[in-house]
Amino acid sequence: MTDWWSVSLNAAVAVGTLSAASAALWVARRDGQRLDEERRDRLAAQAKLVTCSADFPDITITNHSAMPVLEIGVRLAIVCGPAERVGWVCKVKPPTHLRKPLPAHSSWTVVVEDECQRVGEGNKVETRKVTAGDKIDPELRIVDASGLEWMRYGNTAPSLVPVIF
Repeated sequence: MTDWWSVSLNAAVAVGTLSAASAALWVARRDGQRLDEERRDRLAAQAKLVTCSADFPDITITNHSAMPVLEIGVRLAIVCGPAERVGWVCKVKPPTHLRKPLPAHSSWTVVVEDECQRVGEGNKVETRKVTAGDKIDPELRIVDASGLEWMRYGNTAPSLVPVIF
């Protein structure tokens, strides 16, 4: 004869053990994700303190951190009019790279061209002049004091550039 009390107790213990293991795995995964996010925030701390402001035709990049930024580059700027959803690409006049360290609490200014372009309907290149009401977001390449390279559009969150060997 089967002892149903014993079987039921063993089944309940098995369910409890599985639930406890699942909860432990969930907590470990959540903590791991939180630690990864904190690590990314720590790594990006200096890159977040490098900001830009645009007053056409000048774009001023400012290092608000307590350490120098090793290198800064501005390849292009994305220009959007007040009612536009798609941006225009505007080139930056040379020099586009600051190849020496930008000291703490200092700024560097680049100048954007007054004409921008985008690909329109039928893959035709459209051209227009930059106007006073346009929003200008430069594409920044930042090498922080630890040697990590970051990409940033305007004052959006920086993203780490992967190192390819």
